[in-house]
Amino acid sequence: MSTHLLEAWRVIAANKLYHLADDVNFTLDPTFYPENNTTLGGDWPEPGIFLTASPEHWLNGYGYWRPWVVEFEGAEGKSYGREVFVPASNFSRMRISRVMALDAYAREEYGEWGWTEEYFETTYDTFEPISPESLLDHSTWAGFRAPDVRNSDFGWRSKYAQRVKEFGAQRGSIF
Repeated sequence: MSTHLLEAWRVIAANKLYHLADDVNFTLDPTFYPENNTTLGGDWPEPGIFLTASPEHWLNGYGYWRPWVVEFEGAEGKSYGREVFVPASNFSRMRISRVMALDAYAREEYGEWGWTEEYFETTYDTFEPISPESLLDHSTWAGFRAPDVRNSDFGWRSKYAQRVKEFGAQRGSIF
């Protein structure tokens, strides 16, 4: 791959970055020092946030099962492997474009049922049963656009968050 194409890919890929959150009303905290989860460990030396272009890497790679996928636009930071550290000094340049349910992100990104949907065999949004035939269809959600759930029903959000927590406990989570 040419250097020019690689640079163009990085610009496109960095257009949308994600964070996994416990709180559907996630906000940026300019005083928060994130943990350094590399082999060095410890606290990060400056306030900010880690984002990723691939929430699945955090989910399956580290067991960070969180109910909400926070989508950011305009985030600028330094790349560390599959993560980007955005210092708090850059927070004013970025915005949260939407917050999605974890399973809705999977539907949009992969066109398939979400992780908890497959596990519980019920839909994430209505908790209705999914037929075995539908579970086997790996293109069910092609073209799906995940809704922003920040203003969704509190009861539904609580039930969904508990569902992801139960799923994470089964998968081996550090939730």
